[in-house]
Amino acid sequence: MKLRAKFIIFAGIISVLLIPAYFILQTYGVFQKEKVLSDYALAVDVNGKSYDAWPLINSFAAMDKEGDHRQLYYRVDMNHIQ
Repeated sequence: MKLRAKFIIFAGIISVLLIPAYFILQTYGVFQKEKVLSDYALAVDVNGKSYDAWPLINSFAAMDKEGDHRQLYYRVDMNHIQ
């Protein structure tokens, strides 16, 4: 076989494998265009005393999707704070 035919077969196999891989990775959140907030610390102030909100749980957080100055909203579990 010529080199060109081998290349076409190889490209065809790769494309057939990449199409389902894209949808599988999209299911697991690889291509969701979300902003990762890794440089932030969150604390809660109750009656003048600060409490660390750790661990940060993704399902408790929300962020405005539009604009440059996005607001971060976080629901804090207050069971351990008196």
